[in-house]
Amino acid sequence: MLGKAQKAIDDIDYETAKAATDEALASGTLDRGELARAHMLAGEVAAALGDDAGAHDHFERWILLAPDAKLPDGLSPKITQPFTAAHASADALGAARFDVDASRARGKVAITVAGDPLHMVARVHLAFDHGGDREGVSAEFEVPVDDAATQATITLADEYGNTLAERTVTFGGTTATAAIESHAPETTHTIPGPLRWPTWAVLTAVAAGSCGYFAHARSQDEQDLAALNASSGTHSFDEAKAIEDRGNRDTLLTNVSLGVAIAALAATVVTVAVDHEVEVQPIAAPGAAGASVSLHF
Repeated sequence: MLGKAQKAIDDIDYETAKAATDEALASGTLDRGELARAHMLAGEVAAALGDDAGAHDHFERWILLAPDAKLPDGLSPKITQPFTAAHASADALGAARFDVDASRARGKVAITVAGDPLHMVARVHLAFDHGGDREGVSAEFEVPVDDAATQATITLADEYGNTLAERTVTFGGTTATAAIESHAPETTHTIPGPLRWPTWAVLTAVAAGSCGYFAHARSQDEQDLAALNASSGTHSFDEAKAIEDRGNRDTLLTNVSLGVAIAALAATVVTVAVDHEVEVQPIAAPGAAGASVSLHF
């Protein structure tokens, strides 16, 4: 359906594209990536059909599901304007983290979902490691659980059943609070923090400021020496030599500061170009663990 919707958009057949995106969203079979793409296409179709409110809603959901969402170049303002407005409102809402809190007591597990600013989570499905499963229809509910269950994979879904996120919880005992395995992505960089561009930018600014200071001092030295030479009869050679030495020192420091500023500026440009964000998304399942790594250029 998503491929059909994209083809219809390419053919400027927005009615067919709308039917295809509606069918895809209502299928309840989309994973998070597919769901984000469906909202992107649905937003583009709604905007093309003049439904700005619908476009805003779909674009906002797309941005929350895919924070790096970006429209292709060359689209008309009819589509880009609702996207820009949706991006502003999504930024104001904050990230969709889909955090899960689970506590176990007296044979029940209490589930609470947070970090869902648009309240997209409508269904919560628990699959226990011993084979049983339970489902709730809100972001806060309790389900019975027997003592054999030690872990559960929690699937957070939208109103149709499309997957928004998956989490794994580990139960520490019949009355203990569940230990939640964090699935929030951890972002690092390919260059260590002290060597990234902000360090070089600060050094550039300091060196440039020093260069300006010593250049001004050198100019003042020249004026002082000229004034002394104009009335040389009342001054000794040692006074002139002292001013000249001071001027030579300030010239040297000006040149050194300028060289440092140029080198630091070059380092700033290079580190901005080569530094990439590395996003590590933990993946956990009963009895196994791993990670998904994304490199952002």
